[in-house]
Amino acid sequence: MADPLIVSWPAGIAARGDVRRQFVHAIDVAPTLLELVGVAPPSTVAGVAQEPLDGVSFAPTFADRDAPEVRSTQYFEMLGCRAIYREGWKAVTYHPIQVDEPGLDIAPWELYDLRADPSECIDRAAERPDLLQTLIGLWWSEAERNRVLPLDNRPFSELVFGREPTVAPRSRYTYWPDRAPVPESVAVNVRARAHRITAHVTVHRDGPPVEGVLAVQGSVLGGWSFHVLRGGHLVYVHNLAGWRLYRVAGEIGTLAPGEHTLEFAFEPPAARLAVDGRTVALGEVRRTVWSRFSLTGAGLTAGWSPDLSPAADDYRGRFAFSHALHRVDIDVEGLPRIDHDRHHRDASDGWSARDPHGR
Repeated sequence: MADPLIVSWPAGIAARGDVRRQFVHAIDVAPTLLELVGVAPPSTVAGVAQEPLDGVSFAPTFADRDAPEVRSTQYFEMLGCRAIYREGWKAVTYHPIQVDEPGLDIAPWELYDLRADPSECIDRAAERPDLLQTLIGLWWSEAERNRVLPLDNRPFSELVFGREPTVAPRSRYTYWPDRAPVPESVAVNVRARAHRITAHVTVHRDGPPVEGVLAVQGSVLGGWSFHVLRGGHLVYVHNLAGWRLYRVAGEIGTLAPGEHTLEFAFEPPAARLAVDGRTVALGEVRRTVWSRFSLTGAGLTAGWSPDLSPAADDYRGRFAFSHALHRVDIDVEGLPRIDHDRHHRDASDGWSARDPHGR
């Protein structure tokens, strides 16, 4: 079902309260804004080639209610449910989630004329079977072009079975400060795996107290945070699915002006914090998140944290690093491994202690 889009730009749109019937999609918003501010989409960002935007600007509709429709085709898919829009017509199929019947390839399709029936109440599939088959074929071609396939209507299959990663695995991942969150599906996998996080920083002379996020992944529902607290504390927190917090913290005092490396090293279950190669704290992370840190899109950032950090007891909000963070290197070794006996003992200890935060 289509959602209304409300656009307000008093300085640029003369019409007030007008309605436009042209079909647009969320991917058309960014190209529209770029056209309005006179900025062309960059071909590269930080030396990385960018894919072209799929969206199309709908700015011409602001001045002309009868402007031609800029988007003639748009596919949709979520958990096996599919739809395709094409020049006023929309084909839709619904398949129940997490069940096999009737089958993704044989689920019935419906057909709607959105220009006469925008609320999609009257199914025209029986009246226009040829058009319906054309739209179904168009959906499959759009799905292949946009890497939607294979279809999967099991919401937890990716958690249980996994999928072939779209980014080739490697032993070192480098993250730069103040960038957008890197989705978990393409970020480094540190779960139940030996790894080392190294933050390269410069402390300014006569600067503010050293504090802030070095790197963080996930959310209050599960994840980890590597950060510095005011007063000279280097801290690593592993949030086990919002159920228990494992915390390793060490005194680092006042860092001298100049370059430093701040490090967290993990060899399950042993954890170590170091500054410039000098160990400042030892601890244990007896259990790590076993599947995914987040189902809600929380990613990995360096130098700042989105809201609802995994270490929400230590800080709230952005908590940007207060001096210069140059980069964060995360080195991983081997495959994830889980000591089931240790996890069982740890779980039993946690429940007997009746401490949901493990502190």
